[in-house]
Amino acid sequence: MPKPFKEGEKEVKERLKGKTGKERIREIEALLQELPDLGRDYRRLRSRLRKELEKLKRNISERSSSKKRSTRVLQKTGPRIALVGVTPTEKRLLLKALTDNNFSEPHHVGKMVYKDVPLQVIELPNVYPGLHKISKEIFSIMRDSEVVLFSVSSRSDLDILKTEMESAGYDYNDQRHIIVKFDDSLDSTPFQAVSFNDLDNLKEKIFEALHVKRIYTKNPDGTIGEPLLFDRNKKVTVKDVAARIHRDFVDYFKEARIWGPSSKFDGQRVGLHMELQDGDIVEIKKKRKKEP
Repeated sequence: MPKPFKEGEKEVKERLKGKTGKERIREIEALLQELPDLGRDYRRLRSRLRKELEKLKRNISERSSSKKRSTRVLQKTGPRIALVGVTPTEKRLLLKALTDNNFSEPHHVGKMVYKDVPLQVIELPNVYPGLHKISKEIFSIMRDSEVVLFSVSSRSDLDILKTEMESAGYDYNDQRHIIVKFDDSLDSTPFQAVSFNDLDNLKEKIFEALHVKRIYTKNPDGTIGEPLLFDRNKKVTVKDVAARIHRDFVDYFKEARIWGPSSKFDGQRVGLHMELQDGDIVEIKKKRKKEP
């Protein structure tokens, strides 16, 4: 005859206490063999254990496959957003929602463009208990990323992320770290959080976290390309823009014209030391190089 449910539930908790990874998987499989399939309470408990077992097996599978990923795709091509989480499902949903990724190989990289700023978005391997003892690579990539998004669907996910970051000596207390909640009932997060269902707000938070000043350049044919990105908190002049294009535009500077927030009128002529604001368009002309 099966044990009373409360007694059986207590035994399950005791047997799973402190077990992680493959050890926890073996224990859950053993429990599913032993627990009776009688009564509503036991059926619900078995269902919870089966779901946890599937999740644990997915994590291990994803962890194994992530080791085979080519480091070539991790090469930084511009401002980067790192997607971090405990399970792959939410990270994939976030990657698909933010980027042009159609899940062809490599499936964990995409490109996002917001307010003319192109961003490389990378889904990092899963974070799991004890990761900090095995590998520091994920934390290095996070430090090198302009924005870090944490996909979180439960308090357990958040606890694992916090524990691993703190154990690795990783500082997550700044504006560039954002929690993306897949469960809107999750509250009391350690830093700013945005719902996955509010993507417009999330994109705006990402842009704010970049701290960029966008300066556009006007080409000789009149076209305007992607903006040059500068630190929003630092002074930017025409000379800085000229140097970013090519040193010759500084050495042989002739004149510049600007359109946008800094100009008194469209096409205003300015010198090298003119200070620029976010959204300005600059056209720079240079003198011909002197013949020797």
